[in-house]
Amino acid sequence: MTPDDYRANLLARQQAQLAHAAVASLADAAITLACPGPAPLWSGDIPGQPLALRPTGDYVFNAPSSMLFAPVVTVPLMSVGGLPVGVQIMGQQHEDARVTGLARWFTANIDRIATAAREAQRRIA
Repeated sequence: MTPDDYRANLLARQQAQLAHAAVASLADAAITLACPGPAPLWSGDIPGQPLALRPTGDYVFNAPSSMLFAPVVTVPLMSVGGLPVGVQIMGQQHEDARVTGLARWFTANIDRIATAAREAQRRIA
């Protein structure tokens, strides 16, 4: 990366931050997945073998909040194959307490999808 590339990337980040701030009045937070799926099963590194790439999952859903300097809380509201998959709640810069409060509300008031599915199965049986 050249110095000019770096400066262009800083400007692009600033534009993204401005766009994110511009939508603040439209919603309390952005809600998305925290990962593209459950973390891969990983039994540990094997001596003499190359290290496992991303043994705890993919960071792709963490990059936007890092670029925007936006607070995020991940709440484990779903599961796939018995492994947790989080819902990510992202707010505006300097709204850490508000995002934490929203996450607390989600945890207290929204049933985890795996739990809700088990309840439905129990009612059918």
